[in-house]
Amino acid sequence: MYCPTPSLDQHAQAFFFTNYVLDDTSPTYDDFDANLTNCIKAVGLAGIASTHRSANMEREASKRYIIALRSTNMALRSPVETRKDSTLLAVQLLSMFETVDLNAPRPMYSWTEHVKGAALMLSLRGANQFRTLTGFRMFLQAAYSYTQICIAHRIHVPQEMKVLVKEGAKHAATQDPTWRLLEAKILYADLAASIAKSSVTKYGIIVERCLDIDAKARAVMSETNDDWAYTILPTQHNARVFYLDYYHIYPSYLAVTTWNGIRELRLMLHMTIVHAIQRSSASSKPSGLSPEQLGQLASSHGILEKMQSEIIATIPQLFGDGTASGATNQLTCTFPWSNFRSVTNIPTRSAGISTLPPMRTAGGYTAIPWTLYIAGSTDATSSHMKSWIIETLHEINAVFRVKLASKLAKLLEDQ
Repeated sequence: MYCPTPSLDQHAQAFFFTNYVLDDTSPTYDDFDANLTNCIKAVGLAGIASTHRSANMEREASKRYIIALRSTNMALRSPVETRKDSTLLAVQLLSMFETVDLNAPRPMYSWTEHVKGAALMLSLRGANQFRTLTGFRMFLQAAYSYTQICIAHRIHVPQEMKVLVKEGAKHAATQDPTWRLLEAKILYADLAASIAKSSVTKYGIIVERCLDIDAKARAVMSETNDDWAYTILPTQHNARVFYLDYYHIYPSYLAVTTWNGIRELRLMLHMTIVHAIQRSSASSKPSGLSPEQLGQLASSHGILEKMQSEIIATIPQLFGDGTASGATNQLTCTFPWSNFRSVTNIPTRSAGISTLPPMRTAGGYTAIPWTLYIAGSTDATSSHMKSWIIETLHEINAVFRVKLASKLAKLLEDQ
């Protein structure tokens, strides 16, 4: 009996569904529209090229990327298509393509533009997007990425986004840490933008607002249930990936990225406090600071060091060391989430039926490198720790082919 050889696109489809779709009861490939199908082919081939280090596959993936880009841009010209789940997911998949080590033109610029485009689509989609788990999940992912860009560029989160976040909160599960983290990061993004524009300049106001947001972040950490709990283990290896004498094991990739998101936020808050204290003093010497400022400075430095250490303690599991799931080299394909259990659902009260499966998007690649970069950028970072973080970022790119990681490493090298 003749069995036809699967085409390159069929291989891409199979790779995508095996490695990026979180629910094996999802709709079939035939259920997707042509635009989303083009994006699936591009990301699937990108994954194959990354796994096999194949230059030929990279070229083929880049061709599919151009096709997907054109079809998505065409869809975005239609008011009807722009509001569809499949179109938003296509934009998110394009941004994923641009985070891996391929030949996408101007990958960082393209990634940023697609994140901005996804945020604009959220506004057009309105409150109806929260009716299904897929819509809720995609909103959370897109809003989180956009808030990160707002923080990086010191710009306010648009009012339209804040209104949607308030609406989405009605559909989020009670005490959902992922949603509460988004709300806290939006507060910090607005504060950082106000400081950058000199709208907020007084030391006391800056510290008060930072501590208020920090209290919200600490509440998220203290009020999680067992589904988010991690285990602290003593280090029993000499591998370079173990920087501390302990490390963490997390129940899922969502758990580790959420915990690190909280730590990253607290790092930024206390760096802001430290800089505000330094600016408030006529002298950079300790003698120029009041007892209250000295006390807050010591407290903030202590928190910076603690958050740095906790972020670094998450890295061994990323590379498969000491986990129950097995070593990285035992896996057919290696991704940042390979040594973590999958979680198919973000807690939500949305009850509508989704026609699209839950999928990993760019955040799966960018979350840990970005958090490591923030950890390496603080005033509390020793030269030894900074060198370790830089080396680890380069290793993340080498192992998982995340171009962003090496770009962030180079930024740290230049600081």
